[in-house]
Amino acid sequence: MESAQYIAYLLSESRKVSCVKASKVLEMSHGEINRFLLSNSFTGKDLFKVVRQGLKLECTLSG
Repeated sequence: MESAQYIAYLLSESRKVSCVKASKVLEMSHGEINRFLLSNSFTGKDLFKVVRQGLKLECTLSG
């Protein structure tokens, strides 16, 4: 499994996430997802790198 797959799952899930639910959505074993999470470390910056191309960022300044 790639981190992009897991991040996509997190973005698509509006409720609580779990390895069991992820295993059903991603069609892999609970153990495989658990091992993936234990072997990686994710930050908000990692998430932003994956989704930034699909975001429409707007900035307004009021003074």
